[in-house]
Amino acid sequence: MISGGRCRCACLDFFPLAPLTSPPDRPVLPGSGGVVYCDDSVADETSHHTVHRAWFCERCGSPLAWTEIEGRPRQQCGGCGWVVYVDPKVASGVIVTWDDGVVLLKRAIEPGYGKWVFPGGYTDAGEPTTVAAVREAEEEVGLQVEVLDLVGVYSYCGERVVLVVYDGRVVSGEPCGNEESLDVKAFPVDQIPWDELAFPSTREALETWIQKTGQRP
Repeated sequence: MISGGRCRCACLDFFPLAPLTSPPDRPVLPGSGGVVYCDDSVADETSHHTVHRAWFCERCGSPLAWTEIEGRPRQQCGGCGWVVYVDPKVASGVIVTWDDGVVLLKRAIEPGYGKWVFPGGYTDAGEPTTVAAVREAEEEVGLQVEVLDLVGVYSYCGERVVLVVYDGRVVSGEPCGNEESLDVKAFPVDQIPWDELAFPSTREALETWIQKTGQRP
């Protein structure tokens, strides 16, 4: 699901949106090259990763300005002094088997268009990661699953997303896709398309899952 220019899946990546010109009266993140995106984010000129920004304080409505706090550039309100801290985005995924194959979906959205990944997506505020994993499996591949054990937690330097991946068991349903997938397949372990996986976290989680569950090609 796309929300606010962001992919809700567990892609561990942010893709750049159409650049806009920064108004002269609005602060620009140091080192950003002055590039402002239409989702009110700033992109580092050497990277496609984006950093959230806002224009006004959510507490008092005064303009925000960039300043160095705790050794890092952050936005601070000139009125009440409130500091904007950008928190991580937590995502949940689940690896399950169907008919002796690992269930993967081929993404129909960027980033990772046409690449394979296990079901997963952003965890809603107040939602346990296990519940999110179950929900995403039903939304993305049409399977009702039960979460078993933790596979691993994956985070990367410069990335905002923290991905929590579980091992799961299919309770009911049959694999089927939705508007965000081109295809859904169950791959035997020896036929997993390793060179066509969507993200580093996809590969790492699958490798860990194979080791933990004793699956062998």
